[in-house]
Formats: sequence, C-alpha cells, structure tokens
Amino acid sequence: MLSSGRDENKIVKPDFHLLVERLWGVAYVAEPGERGHWLYVSPRIDQLLGFSQEEWLADPELWSRQLHPDDKQWVLEDEQESSATGGTNKLEYRLLRKTGEEVWVSDEALVLTGEEGTLWYGVLSDITDRKSAEEQRAKSEERYRSLVQNAPDGITVIDSEGAVIYSSPANERILGRTAGGGGVGSIFANIHPDDIEKARAAFTTLVEKPGLILPVVLRIRHADGEWRWLEINASSMVDSPAIGGVVVNFRDVTERKRLETELRDTKARFEAQYRGIPIPTYTWRLTDEDFVLVDSNIAAYEITNGAIPQLIGIKA
Repeated sequence: MLSSGRDENKIVKPDFHLLVERLWGVAYVAEPGERGHWLYVSPRIDQLLGFSQEEWLADPELWSRQLHPDDKQWVLEDEQESSATGGTNKLEYRLLRKTGEEVWVSDEALVLTGEEGTLWYGVLSDITDRKSAEEQRAKSEERYRSLVQNAPDGITVIDSEGAVIYSSPANERILGRTAGGGGVGSIFANIHPDDIEKARAAFTTLVEKPGLILPVVLRIRHADGEWRWLEINASSMVDSPAIGGVVVNFRDVTERKRLETELRDTKARFEAQYRGIPIPTYTWRLTDEDFVLVDSNIAAYEITNGAIPQLIGIKA
C-alpha cells in the first residue's frame, strides 16, 4: 500500500491558543471584582474596544472602568453573586470603547473555583447591531401601540372562533364596555336581531378569505341598553402570526343615521305637502339667463291635462 506520509501513531496536539484567538468574540480569563486581574484576553479586544491586549492586561481596573455608568452597579453586583454560586453566567451590558463610544456585549462565562481562587472563563461578543435593531423595533411597536391606544375609533381583534382577543380603550367609550365582553362567540351577543345574520355571514367570509376587507354597518347594543349604529371596516388577518384574527375598526355613526332619517322624513313630508297643494305649483331652476321647469305638483298636472311631464326641462 502507498503510505500517506503521516505517522498514524503520532498524536497531533491542537494549538488551542491559536484556536481561541480565532474566535469571533473576545476570550478571557479573569479574576472577579472591580479590581480583579485579567489573566488572559484574546487580541480581538482591540477590535471590540480599541485597547491592545497589553493595555488591557496591564490595568486590573480597566474592565470595570469601561463599564457603562448606567450598567456598572448591577453588573458588578451580578458578578459578585455569580462568583459565590459558580456555574455558567450570561449577561448583556454596555462597555465603553477607548473613544468613548458605547458597545453592547454579550458576556458568557463559566465561573470555577479552585486552588487559585475563583476565575471567570468567558467570551465577550459584540451585539451592538442586534441591540440597535431591538431598540428600533421597540420604538416602532411603542408608536403603533400609542396610536392604537389613543385612536378615536374602536379597534377589536376577533379570533376565528368569534372570541375577542383584543379590545382598544376607545371601545369602552363608544359602547360603554369592551367590544365582546369575553367568551367564545360573545362578539355576536349584542348585535341587533335584524343584523345578526348579516354579521355572521360577513365574519364567516372574512375567516375563510385571509386578506379580505369588508365594510359593514350594524346596530350594537350599548351598555345603557340603547342601540347604536356602527360603521365597520373589518380586515381578515387570520393567517398573520402576529395578529391571528379579524381586525375590526369601527365608529359610532348613530347621530349621522339619526340626521339622515330626519332629513329623509322631512323630505317625504315636504314632498307630500308639495304634491297635495290644491293650487297648481311649479318648480323652476335658473340656468344662466333662462328658467327651466324641473317639477310640479298634482294640481299643475291636472290643470294641464297631463302635459307637464313633456314640459320638464324646457326653458322658459
């Protein structure tokens, strides 16, 4: 057989020192405490914080001095507690670079106590980008939460079974209570009997068709027992992991409905009175320099032997 040129019986000892220095994070061995000596730190400390390996190891107080002022106390307290109990420890805190710039680090360590005392064997990893992304996401969520919490319209999220899983503060102002009141199917409990089938049909369609948006107008019982008209826009987001239901935006249009009814009734009364006046009555509209006949009552129709319809729209 051909020899590979390697002695199969020779044990190759890996260079762990080289391996540690190739780690993405900063490996270290350190004594605990605000003035604990660092026995080892990998060269990547320069990339992380801007200090050379020699600078870091020469100053026992450098780590504690570079702790962010807002994090220093609790980090040192946690270190003291962990040193007493031993085992693994993981923290996320801020350190200051040599330039003063903040750096978020994940500090994962194994705490061991032996003849030489208690030592921390750990790795510092830069998580600044991740923390920045988390902060931006948190701010974005807070903005949206504020918009929802302070929106004048009611917002309700209903799961596919008809149970309310979210009800915004405006719901209580509009309805005198939360939209559903709790319990599966409770969203339909206060809908007007004449509107219940329309509501159920719309909800079923929304559950079956994610992404669909449906407008609907329904009557809902207020906590005081009165019926309120609600103008609703419902969006199906049942397939969204973040929502998992139908989002219902609604506003109270009871006053608008009342005014529409009054206007319709007033128009009907005027129409009846106008048609019933015994004197022939005509309605003209001024256009430019001319008058155009647009309407007349029954008396005018009779006195013209039914010729009025042919005169509608004729300029005078």
